[in-house]
Amino acid sequence: MANQKQLAILAEGIEVWHNWRREHPEEEIDLMGANLNFAKLDGVDLNNANLSFAKLCKTSLVGANLSFVDFTGANLSFADLSKADLVGTILNMADLTGADMSLTDLMGADLIGANLTSVDFLNANIMAADMSGANMQDVTLPDGSTARPEQPNPVDV
Repeated sequence: MANQKQLAILAEGIEVWHNWRREHPEEEIDLMGANLNFAKLDGVDLNNANLSFAKLCKTSLVGANLSFVDFTGANLSFADLSKADLVGTILNMADLTGADMSLTDLMGADLIGANLTSVDFLNANIMAADMSGANMQDVTLPDGSTARPEQPNPVDV
């Protein structure tokens, strides 16, 4: 369950949030299960936060510091994560359908079993990112090519 005090501070705006984080560097950020759908959080610092099972549909996180955030099972469908720092982030089983992840840094991120359908990774750094078991249908890769799932081999009758 999300820390309601932290949610209230975040709702006051990015500047208030950043000031609070500077004043409370020891405080663990717990936004587990928070409903942040449609929020505008461009440039926010959520480094090391717990956002597992959070709802972030169509949320704008452009240029946000999301390094080492736990997004396990979160819904980030159609979120704008472009230019975000996602180094070491955990996105296992997250729904990222249609998300814009262009120009992001996903070095060492875990996206195991994530739904990456139609995600845009154009010019993203995905080095050492683990996408095992992820749905990669219609993904735009860093080089601009499109990933298509392999066609099953026909079975001989």
